[in-house]
Amino acid sequence: MSVFPSHISPEPLIYCRSSSADPSFNLACEEWLLREAPLSGPILFVYRNASSVIIGRNQNPWRECALPRLVSEAIPVYRRSSGGGTVYHDHGNANFALIGHRRHYLPIRHLQLAAGALRRLGIEARINLNRDLYAGAKKISGSAFTLTSQRTLQHGTLLINSDLRRLRAALLPPSPLAQAISGRAVPSIRATVGNLVEFAPGFTFGKFTRSLLAVWQANHRKSPISRLYLQPGKAVKQMPGFKRYLDKYRSRQWQIARTPDFDVRWSNPWRGRQIQWSLAVCDGRVRSAEATADNQKTPP
Repeated sequence: MSVFPSHISPEPLIYCRSSSADPSFNLACEEWLLREAPLSGPILFVYRNASSVIIGRNQNPWRECALPRLVSEAIPVYRRSSGGGTVYHDHGNANFALIGHRRHYLPIRHLQLAAGALRRLGIEARINLNRDLYAGAKKISGSAFTLTSQRTLQHGTLLINSDLRRLRAALLPPSPLAQAISGRAVPSIRATVGNLVEFAPGFTFGKFTRSLLAVWQANHRKSPISRLYLQPGKAVKQMPGFKRYLDKYRSRQWQIARTPDFDVRWSNPWRGRQIQWSLAVCDGRVRSAEATADNQKTPP
């Protein structure tokens, strides 16, 4: 039996909370809600992830992340279904997603909702031209979306009390490696970030979610809210087709092979000569490699 009722009152609000901090489960839930859930009204999905790095659909993890550091600190990397830039998740942020009919799509609707929730708690937040959320001079949430022919998914990651040391260590700043990579992947836009507790000591995930719900319901003329709790042990049985999405977000094919093709070029001195190196990477694998010295090709 589906966790979603097939017949409920006109335009109800469906609020979903995840019981899991597994990024693959929560990303799978987002896409299942977008593509499979009965959509009789808007859906708000809120969750938190364990420490992880989430890259955009069309991004290159080698360009965005400090991969050796992530391995040493056991921080996994996941690719989401939406575009946008790379973000760091942990229990110190709140991830919120709006799923609705495409005919009601407004690019900043989810950010307006989050800003309204913060304003209700006494925090002034503004939306910039890049569709990011700022408090003062610091970015507190990014923004991304996915569109289908009938539906939209809009989501953000709100920094509440995140480990900014790990965030900065996980996300690769401009470096020689990043500059050596060329390709069609979408680069992240760097920004100075901050936690909401800097602006409002004592701010919590619970305070934000309660305010978010109140503003969301007020925006929909106090429509009734159906509350659903998404649990890993029950999702496969209650959400038809869910396993397909879960397998996707746990697969190498999606995480690595989905990376747009790219080249890596660099040089280094060797026995008084300058060696030019070149790698061509396709589907996350090195497909060709060559090295040249003094205009003569040599095996790598």
